[in-house]
Amino acid sequence: MKPAASKRPTRLRHVLLWSLEGGLLLLFLGGYLARYIHPETLWWLQMVAIGLPYLSLLVGVGLLVWGGQRRWRWVGIHALLLLLVWGRYGEGNQKGTVEGLPALRVMTLNMPAHGDKEARWQAMRALVEAQQPNMITTQEAPLSFHDRGARVRGRCFIRCVADSLGYTAYGPTASRPTYTVQPVLAKGVVLTSFEQRILNPTPEDDPEARTFVIRTTFRWEEQEVVLYNLHMRSYGARKFWREDESHWLSLGFWWRYWKQYREAVRVRAWEAEQIRQWLAAETGPLIVMGDFNGTSDTWAYRHLRHGLQDAFAAAGTGWGGTYHRRLPFARIDHILVSAHWYVADAAVPASQASDHLPLLATLHLRPVE
Repeated sequence: MKPAASKRPTRLRHVLLWSLEGGLLLLFLGGYLARYIHPETLWWLQMVAIGLPYLSLLVGVGLLVWGGQRRWRWVGIHALLLLLVWGRYGEGNQKGTVEGLPALRVMTLNMPAHGDKEARWQAMRALVEAQQPNMITTQEAPLSFHDRGARVRGRCFIRCVADSLGYTAYGPTASRPTYTVQPVLAKGVVLTSFEQRILNPTPEDDPEARTFVIRTTFRWEEQEVVLYNLHMRSYGARKFWREDESHWLSLGFWWRYWKQYREAVRVRAWEAEQIRQWLAAETGPLIVMGDFNGTSDTWAYRHLRHGLQDAFAAAGTGWGGTYHRRLPFARIDHILVSAHWYVADAAVPASQASDHLPLLATLHLRPVE
């Protein structure tokens, strides 16, 4: 008879295994349900949602482990969870028949002021020349305008696209210089309007708290198209990974950023509700694209997407991660379109133009019946 002490390692292994299994399943369910639970209720689920694709991989590993041990009940549970994920990520619309219909190529790219300016301009030029988009929406790329339409200020990697590659930087016009942080660049389309709306969740007019929403209309195939250029609330200007490492062991350090992230998630949900009201009022062909600062598993994304199709989910190729460029672990930039469009393809090409990767889609407008 074996001594009781020899059984302890086996028990410890079982406790560890069941603890890991239980934690994995709880995290998976939390990330999966984050789409449906308003952040005012359980805001931290939005953090878990970012890791849902990776949690799904671990669930797949668990299925293999339980299968090797012939624990069929647990194999079935893991298989069911994988079916849920497959149903979500395979929810895209089928590519439509596009023969004979003109192609509209759209691209979105967040371009904050980081890195070598000349290198970024050369990278932007190479990207635009290779992809030839008709419409480019950018975020964090300030441009100023005069009433005569001349650009008087702006970073070269945006302004030079208009100067050198024949794009028009559509922006506000008035009797005095006006300004936008989310320019819309166009080539081969006719602009009919440009409107810059401001969202501010705070009673004070705090410039740091404002979110800009650009509504542009243009003509395509004799129809008026509405395009929204979004940049949803980000985590914030202060990033914990850029702080002095000596603070990392401080509880106050982490508590401060925990509250900062909570505030960002809640504000982003509020913004999604406001923007959704505007989108619901649109009746014609619609394109919504930009930096959502959230993956397709978050509540804000699902709320915005209601009634629209995700171009990458419909016809994308590859992993599709857009952030960070060096390690694109998540797709936080999106292109959503109304049912007026066929989506022919979507992709995230490599580029050194920004810390984000560009997201592109080829669209075909359905003929008016």
